[in-house]
Amino acid sequence: MTVYYLQVLEPRLSICLDSDVNFYHHYEVGDTIRIHMYSDKGAKVPFGSVEYDAQFTYKWSDISSRRLTIASLVSLGYMVDITKMVHRQEKLSQLGI
Repeated sequence: MTVYYLQVLEPRLSICLDSDVNFYHHYEVGDTIRIHMYSDKGAKVPFGSVEYDAQFTYKWSDISSRRLTIASLVSLGYMVDITKMVHRQEKLSQLGI
């Protein structure tokens, strides 16, 4: 498993946590999303001990809502990969800087 970190740049982005009751977690601009990338299961978003498929919804309550993958979110500029910055900060913290 490889871990990636993405930062939300666009409002109105969410992920479906329970499709039976249409329960969504809504992200705010600046939120950091942890992504677990598996070679066999694909991309997952952890919430506590449960992992959900990394299928995001843009404008979930709007008639023009659409489901987007991580690649499309990054290419559209709705998210940015901050993995290198997070790893750098962790290393600096370990060094006491």
